[in-house]
Amino acid sequence: MKRLNRRIFTLFFLLGAVCLIQGCAPLSQEKGGSEGSASEAGTEESVEEKGPKIGVSIYRYDDTFMKLYRSELKQYLEETYHAEVIMRNAGGDQEEQNRQVRQFLSEGCDGIIVNPVEVLAAGGLADACSQAGVPLVFINREPPEAERKRWQENHMAVSCIGTDSRQAGT
Repeated sequence: MKRLNRRIFTLFFLLGAVCLIQGCAPLSQEKGGSEGSASEAGTEESVEEKGPKIGVSIYRYDDTFMKLYRSELKQYLEETYHAEVIMRNAGGDQEEQNRQVRQFLSEGCDGIIVNPVEVLAAGGLADACSQAGVPLVFINREPPEAERKRWQENHMAVSCIGTDSRQAGT
């Protein structure tokens, strides 16, 4: 029963993160030519749709829940959206996580998912992603309410997907 509840809990996390990233992703533009055009040999070209590039930074890989979460998240994003998913372990070090997010931005990620080492560092990460025009989703650990309000007031593509910790503890 506990395992089933955990899987349902994980599924809700995944769906929320994916919906936010997909909703904030820029619309792709078709490059010249029409759909279904024929190649020189007279056969139709089949172009596999390329999905978004998503960077994911997890606070620690040795956390049992996050081990399951990151596995399910990666599988879901790859299978559903054909996403290129780049997973990184922050190892409990906020400076390392900051470096990872900067690297995701420099590598041209279309969206970033962060399980923060320190929730008080969320503001700096949100600002960096917002300035780069890249949607950011915080998972599992909720930044302070004042920070979340700032995202809304400034129309930043930043969100937090979490649950009521009291309910989860019960």
